[in-house]
Amino acid sequence: ATLRQCLEESDTVWKVLCDTDGDQGFSDYTKIALALSDRCIIPLKTNVNDFSNRCVPMMEELFLMRQSGEAQARIQMIVWNEVDVYKNTASPVSGMITPPKAAQGVISMLNALVAEVAATYPDLFYNAPPLDASDIEPFTSASTMCMRSFGVTGLAAAEHGLPFCSMREGKLQGGRLVYEIAAEQRQQLQHNVIELADRLNDPPLGA
Repeated sequence: ATLRQCLEESDTVWKVLCDTDGDQGFSDYTKIALALSDRCIIPLKTNVNDFSNRCVPMMEELFLMRQSGEAQARIQMIVWNEVDVYKNTASPVSGMITPPKAAQGVISMLNALVAEVAATYPDLFYNAPPLDASDIEPFTSASTMCMRSFGVTGLAAAEHGLPFCSMREGKLQGGRLVYEIAAEQRQQLQHNVIELADRLNDPPLGA
């Protein structure tokens, strides 16, 4: 029996996360992860070239796997990573943060490209693509989100090998730098990560 069959037949409810660099090269490991999964989350920086040259080919490969019956996974969400924050309030591109105006423009453009891909490849996305190209907001709100830049807190966590949420407020000595860990920033990061975790449980749009 395959691992997927074992999980489906188990009396225990499982939530298995598979981490793979699918946009770097569609390797056999990526194919195994997608064959095992029901949903796919794609983290990507807000870069149009990365989206067009790395993300779109990966989505096309997943579409072909679904067509051939090799995979059942659908793309649930694209997470725009390392987004700079202007204000900690909701905005047209995020329910939690307001990026600088220029960044909002780039994210809005990328969201429109995501909607185009969804319209081109039916049944590829977890949420049904928009029927009207002039009304993509419900789809993009359900299928994308912004993850703020982790800044100094992220650098300190990476250097010390610590989850950022476990770090204490105050100074933290690094190899060459002294990091200042601010409780407010750490809390904002936690809220953003919790937002992502909660959205993984969202039902399909319109369900």
